[in-house]
Amino acid sequence: MKIAFVSGKGGVGKSSLCFLTALSLRDAGKEVSVDDRDPQKSVSSWIDLERDGISDGEGEFTLIDTRPSIDHKSVIQAISEADRIVMPCTPSPGDITAARATVEVVLGLMKEGAKAALVLNMVKGGTNFAEDAPDLLKAMGVPVMNTQIPDRQSIQRAVLLGWRALDSKTQGIIFKLALEILS
Repeated sequence: MKIAFVSGKGGVGKSSLCFLTALSLRDAGKEVSVDDRDPQKSVSSWIDLERDGISDGEGEFTLIDTRPSIDHKSVIQAISEADRIVMPCTPSPGDITAARATVEVVLGLMKEGAKAALVLNMVKGGTNFAEDAPDLLKAMGVPVMNTQIPDRQSIQRAVLLGWRALDSKTQGIIFKLALEILS
């Protein structure tokens, strides 16, 4: 199964969620690979083959990190070949505006049988905008994942130190996200 992480805007946590989802699937005993198509190669630089057990070849699950664009040929290819398309969005006006354009492109390019969904990332609980964001995203015509990813320091540490840098509560949230992506 190919899972693409796509957004027309940078800074939404696309690479972080790709990496953490890969780690959670690997921790669940799945064969996981990452196809890092972002020119920054963040995910590739975070992977420690011995620690993480994630390859850059083909696996049972291949997660694709894309550049922050919706009109580049590599992103278009990732959307068209993916079985699942995850569109991260933070609860901010700029990211929600950019998500509209991303959704339009994804809906026009995804293959038959593929599924796409938005996921709220870097959520600061209890803020008005975080509470309003799910309804704003639902109006875009694609599912919004129930799992919201909180803004936690342990997530930033995990991209450098691996799965064990996450506290157990955050590991549980990432596992829930992975299960929701696969369903």
